[in-house]
Amino acid sequence: CPAWETAYAFLKRIFLPVGYPHSTADGYMKFSQNTFFQILFSQMSRVMATQAMLLAVGVGTKQTVPLAAVTAWVLKDGIGHI
Repeated sequence: CPAWETAYAFLKRIFLPVGYPHSTADGYMKFSQNTFFQILFSQMSRVMATQAMLLAVGVGTKQTVPLAAVTAWVLKDGIGHI
């Protein structure tokens, strides 16, 4: 399917270094995958921990997950910009 090929080429151009795989070390892709999953699971853990904290102080509704995500962002990124 040409649409998938175009999307794949676009993502490859954005996320991989120029000349990949010849311009990188042998373990580059494995390292990149591991780093991606480490960041993903770290952020998920942070949101769940914030949600648990909110539940502990009595904020326990369906809106807890979005509130936990916003709180995690404010604590991590928002304060970091100050």
